[in-house]
Amino acid sequence: MSEIALRLLVDSSLRVVLVATLVAAALAALRVHASTVRHTAWTVVLIAMLLMPVLSVAVPTVSVPLPEPVRRIVAAPAAPMQVTLPGVAGVRASRPITVAPAAPRRQTAGRTVSRPPAPNDSSRRGWSWSAAALGVYVSGVVLMLLRLALGLRDSRRLARSAQRVDSSSDCRLGTNSAVLCESHHITVPVTVGLFAPTVILPSEWRRWSDSQLRAVLAHEQAHVARRDPLVAALASLNLCLCWFHPLAWWLRRTLALTAEHACDEAALHKVGAPQTYIDVLRTLADAVRARGGRYLRQGVGMNGSPLLARRIAHIRRVAQGHPASSIARPAIAAGCCLVTLAVAACRPADDAPAEDTLQEIERLILAESRLRPVESLIDGYSDTEVVVAQADRPRAEEMLLRRRTDDPTGPWSARLGRFYAASIAGYYVRITDDGPLWEMTDFDPESAFAAHARTRLAESSDPALLTAAGEYLISALHFGGSYTERDVLAKDYLERAATLDPESVRTRTLLARVVSNERGHFEWQRDRTVAPEDLYDAIAALPAALRFEAMAQTALSSQRSARRAAQTNDRNMARYIEVRVDNARRFAQEVLDLAPFFVNTPDAGLFIYQAHMTLASLAMLDGDTSAAAESLRDAAQAPPAEGLSYGPRAAWEVIRDLVDAGERAAVVEFLEAMADKSVVDRDRLLATADDVRNGQPPSRLFEGYRAAFP
Repeated sequence: MSEIALRLLVDSSLRVVLVATLVAAALAALRVHASTVRHTAWTVVLIAMLLMPVLSVAVPTVSVPLPEPVRRIVAAPAAPMQVTLPGVAGVRASRPITVAPAAPRRQTAGRTVSRPPAPNDSSRRGWSWSAAALGVYVSGVVLMLLRLALGLRDSRRLARSAQRVDSSSDCRLGTNSAVLCESHHITVPVTVGLFAPTVILPSEWRRWSDSQLRAVLAHEQAHVARRDPLVAALASLNLCLCWFHPLAWWLRRTLALTAEHACDEAALHKVGAPQTYIDVLRTLADAVRARGGRYLRQGVGMNGSPLLARRIAHIRRVAQGHPASSIARPAIAAGCCLVTLAVAACRPADDAPAEDTLQEIERLILAESRLRPVESLIDGYSDTEVVVAQADRPRAEEMLLRRRTDDPTGPWSARLGRFYAASIAGYYVRITDDGPLWEMTDFDPESAFAAHARTRLAESSDPALLTAAGEYLISALHFGGSYTERDVLAKDYLERAATLDPESVRTRTLLARVVSNERGHFEWQRDRTVAPEDLYDAIAALPAALRFEAMAQTALSSQRSARRAAQTNDRNMARYIEVRVDNARRFAQEVLDLAPFFVNTPDAGLFIYQAHMTLASLAMLDGDTSAAAESLRDAAQAPPAEGLSYGPRAAWEVIRDLVDAGERAAVVEFLEAMADKSVVDRDRLLATADDVRNGQPPSRLFEGYRAAFP
């Protein structure tokens, strides 16, 4: 209930802002200056703000088509979403799937596992935020209502303590429709009373001149005729109910000011002497300042407020203008009412209530898959074997094995590898319309079939099957860190696949990616646990072979950290940059010193390359372009290595810096030399070299890098 109340409150708040915006635009477009008309328009907006929660529910709805970006913002929480099965571009489930709040999930050895939802826990979580927000709102309403009640009490006390004035005692009072009273508690005239207004004059009114008394009575009679005390009370009530909304505060101030302007116009029409009326206002303002206040919490009246200058300017402007026509007020009121009803009725097209729970998505997804025979899932789409329900997995495996036997050169080995990997790690689907990526977990890592899948992968000698399984594991969603058990399994499968098929570029590229992730994970852990000042000593204590690899990786990351910090232009980062630069330079130099002793170790060429690229970047950071170009040439002479042939490159930012510095020849030489070493990036490196040679930026290189390693 609290969530429903908050949603209704937010929806009404946004709708009334639209109403106020449209009314303000209409007043500006029609050049409405008459205060009586403007007060009528803003009174309708006030009533709309009070009634909008009811109108938005009671008024018949009208569907309004919205542009796609606006529709997602306004209607996305309520619109049904479509589900696309993984890897099947453009293929949707047979019916819309409603999105709902996530069911409780637990982590097991890097895998996300569904467990039955706990209604009590989820209800407590839902209650905690909505009930807290509603509690804050209600507390604010109570405090504001208390403030309003105190003001009304003071007004009533003032009216009761005031002495009734007999109009016949002074001929200057004339005939008045309102009750006249006098009180020594006030400084300026006021009008109080919601349904039976009373005009209260200060006790010294008898000493006023005829013109001053006539002006005051004309102003207060206008308040009575217009029912301004009632409108002011409604504005205060609206402020109590919508105390959080800036429009409520603005409406109360605007209605009070426009009411004074409208009464000034009415009084001026009777008095007929603008300067005399202005002098009366100034006299009352002086009286307020002399007495230190007017004493009144609720009520309207002819007072000397801080807005006196604006009232005087308005009086002079009105004296030179023309009064509003008799049909202006009803026409504006009718127009504002139509705007209010239209805004209350409008709903985005296809806006339907939606339950937002991940449990509901899982239920509907599984229902969809069970509605389809396993044959339909496997034969109808290219890679939907991963979404087969647990109960149907043995049958699906049998079908995939049969398809592979019948078509040995077809895609069935890869599909079987993905199927086994999904049985170990779970599967995921993508919610369309730019929705989130959710991992669906219709699997049990402790089930007999999950153990069977692990055994089949451990025993497999099919490189296509192992490559597909490894790729699935490193591409699936990871929770709980950048390096998980999935990466360990993926590395094992890809290493065996590379041994079985050494010529497979895809397998070796994926393996290089996993190895790079593993090294990055270890470096990240080290950087988290060791302060930058102690990093060199910590790595220097490692055995030489481990130090050779660790220093190459840490030199690169230290250089990147220094580069990012230097781009902030923050003087407070000076010490941090100094330490990072010193670490990167010492690490890189030690890698080169150790290189002759470990030149035959795996990926030694990659570590030498990383050390030279680190020194090139540091030279550019120091502004030494020549040294950077020389280090770039040295990097190109690094010995061949698996990581250079198939893995992602490092520190390519220095290439862009050198091109900007005019060292195009050195960059072209480097790119062409690296193309001879690379298998994955050869074509992109040569194309970038041509771009740089022809005076273009090396942007192709970086676009290709992101595409190859997202």
